[in-house]
Amino acid sequence: GVFEGLRVIPTKDVALPARLKELSVDVVRAYGGAWPADMACAYRYGAVPVVVSLHDRRPETAHDMLRFADVVLGVSEDTCALARKRGVLPKRVWLRPNGVDTEMMRPLADAPLPLELRTTSCARYVLHVGRLSPEKNLDTLIDALAFLPADTGLVVIGPGDNAPYRARAEKAGLASRVVFTGGVSNGNLPAYYNAAAVVCQPSHTEAMSNVVLEAMACGRPLVVSAAAAKGVGISDGVEACVLADLSVPALVSALRSVLEDGPLCQALGSRARAAVMRYEVKDMARQEAAQYARILEMKAAGVFRRGMLFQWSVLMARLWGRVQRKICHE
Repeated sequence: GVFEGLRVIPTKDVALPARLKELSVDVVRAYGGAWPADMACAYRYGAVPVVVSLHDRRPETAHDMLRFADVVLGVSEDTCALARKRGVLPKRVWLRPNGVDTEMMRPLADAPLPLELRTTSCARYVLHVGRLSPEKNLDTLIDALAFLPADTGLVVIGPGDNAPYRARAEKAGLASRVVFTGGVSNGNLPAYYNAAAVVCQPSHTEAMSNVVLEAMACGRPLVVSAAAAKGVGISDGVEACVLADLSVPALVSALRSVLEDGPLCQALGSRARAAVMRYEVKDMARQEAAQYARILEMKAAGVFRRGMLFQWSVLMARLWGRVQRKICHE
């Protein structure tokens, strides 16, 4: 099928080399260091370079097969360090930050209130965007909501099972103050960001958060974890309120300080918008295009031609991976 201008061709891993030959592919790009890297690195075709992009700093998301990638593009210094730790040559690990469309994600003075928020009794909202998984630390944010003024609600955007979080909110008597929207299209996200009094990203781990970039581009005040701030390169009290302590009292204190201080909100949002311009998506796309041009030059120079020892190492790693998966399933 064709999705967002991309042609999708289902292909099994063992059939990948033949497919690459059929399509005369110049470069293989694997999005992620887990199974995408496993497939792309294990089932290579000739001297076609394999490029893996790392979007997560958690060690379990970068498999050992990553060491056979020709080039790794890391979205942050942490992901680049993870690639080097997995055995990728430092000269083949390149930084490629995420980008944000600052024309789509921008302050909107007259944005209509999203439909889900028109029927609630809350006067202002804390916004959380992201998949519903433990590392995003939504539990703590829900617990913190109980200690914020009663007219303050929480809007949760993102895919995943929201049942445990709904139950947590209900148990705390917060069901009427928490709105779960599920997934929201990129085109509709600016309205939610602009409707929020503050955007909160208290994640335990982040590589380079697109949510933080989007909120900054919309000029919204942010309360974020140190992990979420690090990947984007923002500082406490400058572009956001940054927390090293993710306890409920610390989160409550930070949210209250932003919600109750209008000048602080305005200053944080304004500085965030200015700082995020260095990640404008068009500039990041030009950087990536230059990296692909460099890869093609290296390919033409024969840099990616590998000998029998390398091919044998890939085969052994592939077979060992199968053995490990079989053991795990038994």
